[in-house]
Amino acid sequence: MMKKMILSATLASSIMLGGAISTFAAEDAIEHSTGTVTLTKTTPTEPVDPGIDPTDPEKPNPPKDPAGPTGEIGDLTIDVVPQFDFVKDDANDGMKGTFNMTTYDYNYLQVSDQRATGDGWSVGLATTPFTLDTDQTIKLQNAEVTIPFKAYEGTTATATPATIDTSVGFTNAGVFAAGINEGMGKANIAKVDGATLTTKDDKNVAGNYTSEFTWTLYTAPKIDGDIAQIDRQTPAPAPEP
Repeated sequence: MMKKMILSATLASSIMLGGAISTFAAEDAIEHSTGTVTLTKTTPTEPVDPGIDPTDPEKPNPPKDPAGPTGEIGDLTIDVVPQFDFVKDDANDGMKGTFNMTTYDYNYLQVSDQRATGDGWSVGLATTPFTLDTDQTIKLQNAEVTIPFKAYEGTTATATPATIDTSVGFTNAGVFAAGINEGMGKANIAKVDGATLTTKDDKNVAGNYTSEFTWTLYTAPKIDGDIAQIDRQTPAPAPEP
């Protein structure tokens, strides 16, 4: 059909011009244009809003938990840190067994990278031993904390589960990290739902034990081992209330 259409057009042109019938080879017409866009980095002037409940993106987060939003302002920030309060479901045996993490609205770790460089980052976790509140020389023995860090859907950073000996603590090991060109933008989330503390026997002193969790954000990607040598990001302090 295409050959017939071209021939008909050629014949008509020849008749109109009154000359001999001639044909012309058809050539593809190729032209070029461009599409451009310029992305301009802005300087953050306020903390990143935790924004959503990771378990329900349609539900805004309610008021602050014992830990929760940090109020950090900067190009690379830790926006939310989780609180680990462990309770025993079985009140009949409060010395031995599994203690479950209390459910708060901010049971997750959140990092925002607004540098727009793709350099990557990492979060190191360090903990002190769990010590008795009334006598800090007494440590919680034969017990461990398990934190099943898991990257939230849509987060391109990597989360690594952690197991902590309560009598020793944890030494600045990587638990959440983004490689080159990963973890960019706001609200990179690692969930910690399901964290537990398990005591293996009933040979500890009864009472409340406390450990300090320290979260350090670094400007380079590393997920395992000691990351103490990596230059850390020092965010701008949160504004005074």
